[in-house]
Amino acid sequence: MERLEAKSVLEIGCGTGFIIHHYLKKVPDIHLPIGIDVSLDDLREMKRRSPFLEIVQADGFRVPFRKSAFQIIFFNPPYLPSEKIIDRTVDGGKDGIEVTCGFLKSAKRVVKRGGYVVFITSSLSNIENLEKRIRDLKFSIHSKHFKRLFFETLICYVLKIVQ
Repeated sequence: MERLEAKSVLEIGCGTGFIIHHYLKKVPDIHLPIGIDVSLDDLREMKRRSPFLEIVQADGFRVPFRKSAFQIIFFNPPYLPSEKIIDRTVDGGKDGIEVTCGFLKSAKRVVKRGGYVVFITSSLSNIENLEKRIRDLKFSIHSKHFKRLFFETLICYVLKIVQ
């Protein structure tokens, strides 16, 4: 995957901060790295691992930042298809994309013009419907990266806003 440089980075649903922590090792010159999650326990673990990160307890469907605040937004949402959302860490809704689409709506509001939204999903999700919703939200697919696992393929999307 191409190297994406930014000064302001947000991870939605950061959990213990694995993704943003890994990104910051590769691109250390970030002035505003922030992680949000609904789990206070996960945020405490993230702060322990990366004390220089700002953490905010918040829901990924209602990101509490001003418009166009970030150059890059990451998330690894729950993406497995499920009739009900019982386990928030894996259940992504009926098509496996409902949580992803909610995060995309929030990300669209807070990503800067020319910025990127990067997320992971599974081939088990309804990819055709997901890509339609991406276009409906006025994002373009900048690139896609694939990693085959034993029962699925993970897909990393890099999006930009179409304006």
